[in-house]
Amino acid sequence: MLNTFALWLLGSWGLFGALFTSLLPAGVLLVVAGVVGSVKAARRT
Repeated sequence: MLNTFALWLLGSWGLFGALFTSLLPAGVLLVVAGVVGSVKAARRT
């Protein structure tokens, strides 16, 4: 019982890690784009 739970936990952590590492660059780009856009909008006014 404990072994299967540990394996499931490791598998879910691996899946989460893969999703996180694949989504991290896109999220960083989105944050940078949002910050740059807000700074440009603030400078424009």
